[in-house]
Amino acid sequence: MFGLKILKDFIFVDLFLLSCRILGRYLENWMYNEIKKIQNTKVSNIDNFFTGLFMNILNPKVYFFFFTFFPAFLFLDPIELNYLSQFYVLGLIFMLITLIVFTSIVFFSSYISKYLLKFKFFQIFIRWIQILIFLSIACLILFSV
Repeated sequence: MFGLKILKDFIFVDLFLLSCRILGRYLENWMYNEIKKIQNTKVSNIDNFFTGLFMNILNPKVYFFFFTFFPAFLFLDPIELNYLSQFYVLGLIFMLITLIVFTSIVFFSSYISKYLLKFKFFQIFIRWIQILIFLSIACLILFSV
């Protein structure tokens, strides 16, 4: 598309075209409408799952966590299991606990959000809380120098 480069998970917007004032606001409105069309296309849950999985697997903080904290939980004297087996057992326990915790968070937050979004007052309240949080972060960054 003209001005938009669409890859699988990313949309690159040509900012030079948006900065050309001779084209007016028509180009900006057109790009906005095209991005909205692309955004409204459904993405399957499997794609979302694999995106999250790869983001976590490729995250270096996960490796640092496992390689720094997990050896402390290994037995010093491997009586029944060698170190590699202990590492795998601890990894499987960690994955199981994480799956249970995150699944319960998803279901609980989905239930609560469906209930709370019925109230218009709650939506307005959340917007103002969001504004206050962003303003406080901006002030902290501004005055931290």
